[in-house]
Amino acid sequence: MRLEPQARAPARRRRVAIVGGGLSGLCAAYELTRTPELAARHEVTIYQMGWRVGGKLASGRNPRADMRNEEHGLHVWFGFYDNAFRLAREVYERWQAPPDCPFESVWDALTPQAYAPFGVEKGDGFEPWHYRFARNAAVPGTSDSWTPFELLSMAVGQLRSQLPNLWGRSGIAPDDAGSQPQGRWERSPTGPLPAHAARIDKLLQRLGKRLGRIFEDAQAPSRAAVRSARLLARTLQRTAVPVLLAVARRRPQLHNFACTLEFFCASVLGILDPRYGVLEDLDLDRLNHLELRDWLCRHGATRALADDWALIRVAYDATFQYLGGDPNRPNFEAGTAVRFLLRAMFGYRNAAAFLINAGMGEAFIAPLFEVLRAQGVRFEFFHRLQTLQLNDASTRVDALVFERQAQVNSETYEPLVTHGGLRCWLTEPDWSQLVDGDVLREQGVRFESRFGPHAAGATRKLYDGADFDEVILALPAGALRATPDAASCVEPLLEHQPQLRQLANSMNLTPSIAAQLWCDASTAGLGWQAPRPAMAGWASPLSVWADMTPVIQHEGWQGTPPKSTHYLCGAWHTDLHRAAGGPEVSAQAKADAHADTVDQLARHAVGVWPASASADGDFDWGVLHDPLGRTGPSRVHAQYVSANIEPSDLCDGAAVGTSALRPEAHESGLTNVVLAGTWTRTSINSTCVEAATMSGLAAARVLTGPIRPIWSEFFMQRPRPVVHRTPHPVISEDIWTVS
Repeated sequence: MRLEPQARAPARRRRVAIVGGGLSGLCAAYELTRTPELAARHEVTIYQMGWRVGGKLASGRNPRADMRNEEHGLHVWFGFYDNAFRLAREVYERWQAPPDCPFESVWDALTPQAYAPFGVEKGDGFEPWHYRFARNAAVPGTSDSWTPFELLSMAVGQLRSQLPNLWGRSGIAPDDAGSQPQGRWERSPTGPLPAHAARIDKLLQRLGKRLGRIFEDAQAPSRAAVRSARLLARTLQRTAVPVLLAVARRRPQLHNFACTLEFFCASVLGILDPRYGVLEDLDLDRLNHLELRDWLCRHGATRALADDWALIRVAYDATFQYLGGDPNRPNFEAGTAVRFLLRAMFGYRNAAAFLINAGMGEAFIAPLFEVLRAQGVRFEFFHRLQTLQLNDASTRVDALVFERQAQVNSETYEPLVTHGGLRCWLTEPDWSQLVDGDVLREQGVRFESRFGPHAAGATRKLYDGADFDEVILALPAGALRATPDAASCVEPLLEHQPQLRQLANSMNLTPSIAAQLWCDASTAGLGWQAPRPAMAGWASPLSVWADMTPVIQHEGWQGTPPKSTHYLCGAWHTDLHRAAGGPEVSAQAKADAHADTVDQLARHAVGVWPASASADGDFDWGVLHDPLGRTGPSRVHAQYVSANIEPSDLCDGAAVGTSALRPEAHESGLTNVVLAGTWTRTSINSTCVEAATMSGLAAARVLTGPIRPIWSEFFMQRPRPVVHRTPHPVISEDIWTVS
């Protein structure tokens, strides 16, 4: 008897089951099939709860309300999202858009946002601090991020460029020369600075040179340069800042510049402090045992700045860094926060932020979905993961167990409709494509809610080796944690990996609230003359607001359409996401969110929209568009308010010490499971579009190898080994038989 090699069996593609159709799962699928060679190696199927993909970026058109756009909340793309912009650019280059699509490229779908007022507390209300970020010529999504030295140089340049523009209007000197804002990275060509400003300018110039010496030779920074830089920062902090604040008591225009300088000096002193060892490997994670505000105060910032200054509050508001959504419990680990602020304020390309011009689901997710289908990716909708089953040795996932939420009449479910040249999702499934769809609709079944009502679904089990070879768990952070109604759907994995259980139990999962307001007054008619503002740091809970009026032209309003629309969102202090129960919990959350929206508009809308005041000075509810003609606060019922309490809605924050628990994509502890989601380790470590994109790229890389870089993967972080797997043996080995 001898072994004889038979003809090589045709290579079989590696079967990859992606559980979860949020952005990280979609990005992983895209990367696995991005080229014909990769698509020939991978057979990818995405299993998704409900009828649409996109996760927190999902949106839908409401056919019962003039096909208006309704979504999870306001989504702003920061200008440093290089990986996300690269993905979006490539998707639009590949997408076969409808002939009358209004967007020919991603740059049609997004608008650069330079004007970003910040909310400043004044008495019991808020007023805007009008701020403009300078534009630059860089193109997002075309190259890696700026270096740490470049970012710090930009920060110093911004501070220096503001000095000539401040003295005439601030009281440092009596004349009004050089009052027009200059480019953020260039000096103003005005004449000699007055004494105080000239000294500040000189100190900043010297500090910038010292930082250059430190960060250009980060492997062995000169101790003398570090000592000199710390001395300069401390001198600015102890002499220049008090002078500016003293003048600012009479001239409040100077206040925010003084706060910016105070914040910058405290940050430099904290980064250069040898106790933390940041300079040993340029790793800001060494600061993550400290809370941002406490860390700033340790290094000379006043408590008033740390607790009350608008820009610091904006950092917490924009990233939902409040324990349980409680604005009185801010918690943002220092290293992660500083990394985010450096990149958001100075490391952007073209513009600090970009606003979407339609619903996120139709401007980005639908094109990505159709590109994925064209690349051979399959989608199985109405699949909710119930649990994993491990093999006897607990080394692999042996089976994936899904609840089949609904049966589809045909082979596949078609989730998109075309409206106004855009491919759109709907706010509810197409019941006609479902078996007994009319019955399910009458029952009010909610496929995307843990609170229901639910229909009794059949169980579907997929097996290792028969249905899949690899699994990418691209679940939201909220799905990791048990609820009062059920254990975690990945409980066997948590049992196998104690660090993941510790992360699931300690991660700050924040509920949020969102409101979309359609108005019968234009944005200018509400009191804003600047084009399309986007404001952060407003009142709680709807602390972030953007003018989203361009979306209206893509909706389907009958009769006279609204003149403007405004999206608001923020962290929300509620315990309902932890509640046990059914539809009554969702109903209570919706009622509470509605009440909080009414309360905020009544108390604070006039402060931000001054022309919305009625004759008695209160908010004029008639500003809100209502086709039914209701009066008073009841007009809010004609708007869209979202209480985001579902496990898939919760935002994972960066509470002190939690980033150290975040796993790498390959660290599932199982040989056929890869992890993806904003809760995995990236250089951002918090909920956002870029973190989801980077996580999806890292998950795909485990299976493909390092084919192309993940930009800014280790920005001011200690680099880690890149781990990837060899293909499953069954795919490539010769077949031998006994003869």
